[in-house]
Parts: sequence; structure tokens; C-alpha cells
Amino acid sequence: MGVINYFYNNILLKRLFSSIILIFFALYLNNKGGIFFFIATFFALVVLSIELYKIFDIKIYQPIFFKNILFYATFFILIYLNLYSFFFIAYAFGFIVSFLILKHKYSFILLSYTYILLPLILLLLLSKSDHGKIIIYWMFIVVWTTDISGYFFGKLIGGPKLFPAVSPNKTWSGLIFGVIISGLGSILFSYFLGFGGYINFFIMGSLGAIITTAGDLFESKLKRMNNKKDASNFIPGHGGLLDRLDGFLFAILYFYILSLL
Repeated sequence: MGVINYFYNNILLKRLFSSIILIFFALYLNNKGGIFFFIATFFALVVLSIELYKIFDIKIYQPIFFKNILFYATFFILIYLNLYSFFFIAYAFGFIVSFLILKHKYSFILLSYTYILLPLILLLLLSKSDHGKIIIYWMFIVVWTTDISGYFFGKLIGGPKLFPAVSPNKTWSGLIFGVIISGLGSILFSYFLGFGGYINFFIMGSLGAIITTAGDLFESKLKRMNNKKDASNFIPGHGGLLDRLDGFLFAILYFYILSLL
């Protein structure tokens, strides 16, 4: 019982345990792909949407929320069936309807369709090809090394805060080591897959680390603007799913662009 209580009260252990589960789950889903990846991504979308509603103090149990979930399901089905022309029409229609219904909540609607929904749609598009899956693995490496090294070296070295008004725990030392280690991780990724171009991979990985950190800071700013500490308590030791995927949402956009080059 003492060990259980210690684990329950130790934030670091809970973060570590939750992170390990999420990492293995993410790797498995990306490898599996197909309908499993789509279902898991849609579930994440629903949870992220609920958390965004909570951040903005908008009630969930109302028609607009269920309307959005219905639209999101439609978007996912159209993407899964490769009906992209219909997807763009449905996406625009859902966006306009949300603007008309939720008056004076323009920033919230914009965030729900661009900050939350768009990255997950792009993630689905990446998952539909072997090339895209490789890009997703690379993104995992960059985001995870950024988070882990930033947290570890930020605690170990400390020093000046990055943006204390937005995120009081992030330090310049954590960012610098996150950038360097993510670049090195990208070099290893390139080496094991036989891509070459190590300098380019280092630069792209390092830039990915900066963008990931920007995503983290952006979500922290949203919470501070709305006087929220965490998006929810969905993940032990991490807060909400949005608190865990904030860097990913920005990184997905970046790596999707890289996949087009």
C-alpha cells in the first residue's frame, strides 16, 4: 500500500509511466495504420475538442458540440475513402455553420478547426502511405527528444526562463539542449534509414524542436488567457491530452510540409 501511495503522489513517476504507455501506443498505431489509426486519431480529436471547450468555458452538452463531432466524423470518413473534393466542401460548410451558430466565439471556432482539427487531418493523410509513416516516426523522434531533453536539462541546469509569463517551467537551457539533441536524433534517423544528408536532417530536426516548443508555449498561453492550469486530468502526471499533444499539433504541420518537399 505504501508503494502505491508513493506512486500516486509522485508526479515524476506518473509522468514517466504515462509517457511510456503513450509512446508504445503511438508506435504501435503508426505501424498498424489503417482503420485502427483512424479510430484512435478520431478519439483523440474528440478528447482534444472537449478540452478546448473546457479551456474556453463553453458548455459541452449543447447542439453545437454534437454538430461538430458529426462533422468531424464525416471529415474522417471522407479522408479514409479518399473523397478529397467532398472533404473540402464539407470542411468549409462545417466551418461556416460553426461561425453562424457560435456568435462572438470566432477565435474559438478558428482554433477548433485549425489548431485542433487541421493537424489531425494532415496526420491521417500522412498515415495513408509508407512514406508518410516514416515521416511520422521522424516526427515522434523530434517531439519526444524535445520534450524529454527539455524537461531533463531544464531541471538539471536551470538558468534563465524561456518565457516565464507564459510557461514558468521552461528554460533556455532546456530549449537549447532540446534543439541539439533533436538534431542529433534526426541524424541517427537518417543514418539508420540510409537517407544521408546529415546536415540537412540536423537542421530540419532542430527547427522541428523549435516549432514543437512553440506549440507547447502556444497552448500554455491559451490556458493562461483563460485562467486554466491544465486542459483536464485525462493523463496522470500530464494533465489533459492537449497538454501532452500541444507540441505535436504544431509539429504535424511542419512535418507535413517536409513530406511535400
